[in-house]
Amino acid sequence: MLTLLALAAFAGPDGYMPDRDFDLLHLDLALTVDPAAGTVEGTATHRVAPLGKPSTELVLQQQALDIREVRVDGEPASFDLGTGVVRVRMPADGKAHEVALDYAAQPELGLHFRAPGRDSSDTVVEVWSQGQDNDNQYWIPSWDYPNDRFTYSAAFTVPEQLVVATNGARLDSAPAERAGFKTERFALEQELPTYLIALVVGDYAVYTEVSDGVDLEYLVASTVPEDEARTAGGFAAPQMAYFNELLGTRYAWPVYRQAFVQRFMYGGMENTSLTINMDGVIGLTEKDKERAEGLVAHELAHQWFGDLVTCYGWRDRWLNEGFATMYASRWTEHAHGRAFYDAQVVERMASASAYGTPMARRSWSPEGPDSTGVYDRGMMVLHMLRTHLGDEIYDAGIRLYLERHAHQFVESGDLRRALEDVSGEHLGWLFDRWVHDAGVPELSTRWKYKEGQLVVEIDQGEKVWPAPVEIEIGTAEDTLTRTVWADEQHTRLVLDLPDRPAYVAVDPRGGVLAKWQHEQSPEAWVAQAKLSPSPYAQLVAFAKIAETRATPEALDALRTAMRGDAHPKFRSRAVEALGKLATEEAAEIVITALDDEDERMRAAAASALGEASATSVARKGLERALADEHGLVQGAALTAYAKLDATSALGVARRAVLGQDGSGRKWLHTAAIGVLRDHGDASDLPRLQRHLSGKSPSFVLRQATSATAKLLGDLEGKAEDKARDKASRALEALLYDSDFQTRRIAASSLGNIGDERAHSALLALAAETAVPRLRDVARDAATRIHQRPGDKPEAPSEAEDPEVLEQRLDELEERLRKLEERR
Repeated sequence: MLTLLALAAFAGPDGYMPDRDFDLLHLDLALTVDPAAGTVEGTATHRVAPLGKPSTELVLQQQALDIREVRVDGEPASFDLGTGVVRVRMPADGKAHEVALDYAAQPELGLHFRAPGRDSSDTVVEVWSQGQDNDNQYWIPSWDYPNDRFTYSAAFTVPEQLVVATNGARLDSAPAERAGFKTERFALEQELPTYLIALVVGDYAVYTEVSDGVDLEYLVASTVPEDEARTAGGFAAPQMAYFNELLGTRYAWPVYRQAFVQRFMYGGMENTSLTINMDGVIGLTEKDKERAEGLVAHELAHQWFGDLVTCYGWRDRWLNEGFATMYASRWTEHAHGRAFYDAQVVERMASASAYGTPMARRSWSPEGPDSTGVYDRGMMVLHMLRTHLGDEIYDAGIRLYLERHAHQFVESGDLRRALEDVSGEHLGWLFDRWVHDAGVPELSTRWKYKEGQLVVEIDQGEKVWPAPVEIEIGTAEDTLTRTVWADEQHTRLVLDLPDRPAYVAVDPRGGVLAKWQHEQSPEAWVAQAKLSPSPYAQLVAFAKIAETRATPEALDALRTAMRGDAHPKFRSRAVEALGKLATEEAAEIVITALDDEDERMRAAAASALGEASATSVARKGLERALADEHGLVQGAALTAYAKLDATSALGVARRAVLGQDGSGRKWLHTAAIGVLRDHGDASDLPRLQRHLSGKSPSFVLRQATSATAKLLGDLEGKAEDKARDKASRALEALLYDSDFQTRRIAASSLGNIGDERAHSALLALAAETAVPRLRDVARDAATRIHQRPGDKPEAPSEAEDPEVLEQRLDELEERLRKLEERR
């Protein structure tokens, strides 16, 4: 989810695993959280036991914490604060000890504060945490790395009118000594790592239900209607029962809470027993609910994969994220059919093939680790295992993996051994190549039929990736399936057949993650699209038909698929292929999809019309799509319209960007700003200005700053200076926004816009922030301002006026003073 930075100094010889001298057994938090002040204050008490060689120093991670006193077994102890750590002097007696740290913090990360305001889109007061990778150390001094687990208890003191929740069971609530506050206690008997500790405090409504014997809670802003809250959170009810049965190990925690929070940094976070999700999936239209359904399934799956069994160090994070991605897809397959699942496999195949670095690096891996490919490549590795072993053996192996390693840390070898123990197969060929090695194979296939004999050929490059390749042979009467091991540079399957096959689908279920180049005649691709029993093979055929010619047979095959009863995720691929054929006949078929009841199909149709060469037909359809009631369709139509008629599209975009940024319009706003960026002029800068605000969602802010930077490049002289100054002052105001993502976008964007006056503001931010990755962004942006494209780096002048230097220093010191007052 995030890159690992702060712990690099503690990493072991291979750069991944920090050493530790003590085992954390239990953590108790007694903290007061003040949403109005943006502060947390109290005591973290660890029970620790020594490991390995005797040590007199306990090292815990912390960032910018005001640690006031440390006690060991109740007695004051000496401690030192280093860069990102606190070091506590410990008795060298080989016994367990209790270490209490009194501290206060105003966190920049880890704990995030929200409140309504002039420059905020928030509707209620709220505090929420986000710990992964290692951000909980900004509000808890602890061992903030996934190679230690401990039990947990907490007592949080918060304003009495607010709801508070953390991991585990709620024990009791009582008035606090501080007037207007209350204290609520929680406990989790099972162990968890620091990054999965969670906290939410807010003006919430709480809704409950029970699924398969598990208590469910949904925490939402009090302003959200109950039906919308129960719809978004309620996907967990059937999913809980499904995962309990499929995985064989029941949900392990005393309750499952979902908090839907304002301006969350990501889609969701799977903290043990308390998932935190973005509130953007609440209040969606009926068809939009797929987004909420997928998010809820992904985070719930993490309660097994990530929480019950946790990756041992971030280099094996695919065991968290790949599994959650896979099992969210297993749920959608269960709920919506195989065509939906296979459409996801097509997307993951393309995405995972693009990553050239190892998913889980080992010492012999030729490239560095990849922290972004673990979702898609991780799912595809699991899909490969499932396809190769079959559902019965694969599912049994996963059940054994969970049973054997529950409440433990795991590495890739643990999964491999469980699957090998159940299947009896040696799976090193898959793990060594697809898990630990870099890249994917590049495979090409072709077939020919002559005199009663079918020959299928598979070629790969010099580096051979051994794999079993399934081959589906479609005949007029039946479908035959054979499997060959492609363990050489050239592999052949020779099969006696009485008649020429209608098509040959190589890897018809997407069971080998590779960059595939399949060759067969256009007629064979049409036959594969119409006759294959595998949705994946049909989807591959749709894409290939789009590369050939719009024969009546090809159009009929795509029209039939588009109008079928499969899930829209599958049918929209046929629409996409029709658009790429770029003929008037294909466009006429696409236009009929604008009447589909599902907005995803209508959006796909609008996008496809942007590829059409029949401009008059396409314009007619896009004008209909622009009037659609759904923002997804409008956004797709506007982007497509700009390809055909940029002038007319600009008029639509200029009106659209004046609307509100709400989630229901986000697709239209994103598209409109993109059109202004690509086709607009200086007159559009004021329209973009209103989106350079803390009220704008991060996706709108990012688009607006990108468009502003590009349009500024078209100006000269005073007009440029004035526009650049106005944009920079708006972004400078966001450098200390309560939303961390907004701060980071603002800092980076100032570097793109290149206003000289922003240079000192960026340096001040870099000097003041306790967050290394924000500091790096600010410094990089400041450097780019002085090295704008076309500028030559200026050599330092020895004769520069000392009064000017002194004035700049005074300005910087004054800015830092104000920042300190802000803190």
